[in-house]
Amino acid sequence: MPKAATATPTKRRTTRASKPSAERGKVFARNFGAGDGTSTVTEGDAADLVAYVAALEKLLKVGGNEDEDAADVKKALAKKLSSLMKWTNACVTASARLSYVHPMSTASFTEIFGEEKKQSLEPGDLDDKLGSWVRGSARYDDLYFQGPVKLVFDSVAEQLKITGKYGKTLKK
Repeated sequence: MPKAATATPTKRRTTRASKPSAERGKVFARNFGAGDGTSTVTEGDAADLVAYVAALEKLLKVGGNEDEDAADVKKALAKKLSSLMKWTNACVTASARLSYVHPMSTASFTEIFGEEKKQSLEPGDLDDKLGSWVRGSARYDDLYFQGPVKLVFDSVAEQLKITGKYGKTLKK
């Protein structure tokens, strides 16, 4: 019997595009660091080096605007909390529990929530601080935080732990 032909997989090409000036800056930085220190920097080399540093900052997210970072954290946190609110039978009595740990820098935390590391906020106050309503959706009803929402920030691990109860709003 003849052997079946097997196809060899082709190597996948990388899809990461790099700017030529950033690449030239990378090469220049490597060569300049290895030199004897008497090298002169031309204007073109300086432009390439600036482009390389900008590319590195973008990768590491260093040197960004703190206001933008806090706004991004607010949006991400509100969206994540809303997505975690799922329908369970406990939602009828507003006793479903939610616990979530969110990575957050100390600067973002203090800008959004203030200096106090342990807080207990009412749902309206949490909505005010995040700038949008935190609510989940369940078929014909919406789910909201009920009662105090506890926030605990760990500055060493740079994590924010949020716990609270949620469910349908109770008719009074």
